[in-house]
Amino acid sequence: MPTITGKKVAFLATDGVERVELDRPWEAVADAGGMPTLVSLQGGQIQAFDHLDKGDRKPVDKTVSECRPDEFDALVLPGGVANGDFIRADERAVRFVKGFVDAGKPISVICHGGWVLIEAGAVRGRRMTSWPSLRTDLSCAGAEWVDEEVVVDHRMVSSRSPKDLDAFCAKTIEQIAGLACSISSVARCVPPRIAPKPPFSSPRNRDFRPGWRRVRSSAAGRWLVSAAGWVSVSRTSSRTAGSTRATGSARSWETAGSMGAGRAAGALGRMDSGLASSRSSISVR
Repeated sequence: MPTITGKKVAFLATDGVERVELDRPWEAVADAGGMPTLVSLQGGQIQAFDHLDKGDRKPVDKTVSECRPDEFDALVLPGGVANGDFIRADERAVRFVKGFVDAGKPISVICHGGWVLIEAGAVRGRRMTSWPSLRTDLSCAGAEWVDEEVVVDHRMVSSRSPKDLDAFCAKTIEQIAGLACSISSVARCVPPRIAPKPPFSSPRNRDFRPGWRRVRSSAAGRWLVSAAGWVSVSRTSSRTAGSTRATGSARSWETAGSMGAGRAAGALGRMDSGLASSRSSISVR
């Protein structure tokens, strides 16, 4: 598992939080070198639950009135029916969550935590999962709901229930560390800002700058990723001379709160002269 030394992660929860959905990601963040902070609606302690039974009480580190999103690197929203309902009804908590959304910071949500993201207006156009009973709520709010153990979309990690915690914790740490999305979800991962130009001088160049790594290479093309996001570079079969062509998804870039697709693709489409003898394309998703 990657390290996230020094990264500050806010856990937003209140009475009724599902204990294991708070404890397991908390431990994963701490074990990876991160600094978890329990943020709640009020000071003191909150009552955790094991489904319908009372669990232990958790000491609150800060209230939502005492901290700002820019103090943290990421946000985790544990589940619990009462927990999610209480938080989505608190305007301060919703503003706190919206600050992470607007800043493009990693957000991990599980179970009934999705209610909070709906209230923050953060799910439209997203592909995500949740506890099954939230399917209609999320779909009506504009999300594409899927029944999978973990989904990564636009730096947002979502899972269904405690049985998915292994995958949920692993993806949460990856996103906080700024690593690549998995190949299965890479097509949904959008950088919050323009990534630096991929460092190739020819189609066969295998020397990548520090900070870039190849995720996949095949006859169909190659995937590159940086901390800022990912780029796919593919070769067409044509060997005729021609200029580099760049395309992008306007919807994805707008959703990510970044610049327009044409401008983004243009920035990434400036390739070195070594590609002048063949036609290539850069896709920014």
